[in-house]
Amino acid sequence: MLSFPISLPCKWYSGSFDRPELRIISRYLQSWLLEEGSLTARLKATCEEFFVEVLSESRQPVPDELSRLFHDDEIQMWCREVLLWCDNQPVVYAQSWIPESLQAMTKLGTTPLGEVLFQTPKWTRGEVEITLIDEHLYELLDKLNLKHETKSARRSVFTQGEFSMLVCEAFLLEPKKT
Repeated sequence: MLSFPISLPCKWYSGSFDRPELRIISRYLQSWLLEEGSLTARLKATCEEFFVEVLSESRQPVPDELSRLFHDDEIQMWCREVLLWCDNQPVVYAQSWIPESLQAMTKLGTTPLGEVLFQTPKWTRGEVEITLIDEHLYELLDKLNLKHETKSARRSVFTQGEFSMLVCEAFLLEPKKT
């Protein structure tokens, strides 16, 4: 049984691929990991049918490994976990940590968070960090009938005034080339 939130206690690296462990990431996927615009918009451009599947949304204690990323002292946040599907393929697993005080962001349903963030110019993205994730995603990969393979992921903190939220996106499949 898959339990949420999925733990992602990985070693995260500043957004460059000069680390030996990150050199296995293809140039094509590197461009996705360093995408500065909306990942949702870019994914939609690669497929005919796009949708968001909500896996879990709930109030959760902020894991210790994430607490240093937030400017505020919130010990509980809204954790949203979704799959981004393109042409009936689960391409991205996304996990977001959202302050509960941002009520509108905790009631998105199947609306992509990326659409909301990039339509609101007040949100600014911090540094992009990159990692490779393996066994932490295996239960999800099993549920989706995907192979146990190391997956590339990125995360960044978005800020608006005193609010901070973390968005982490793991590529389960390589997006189609356009």
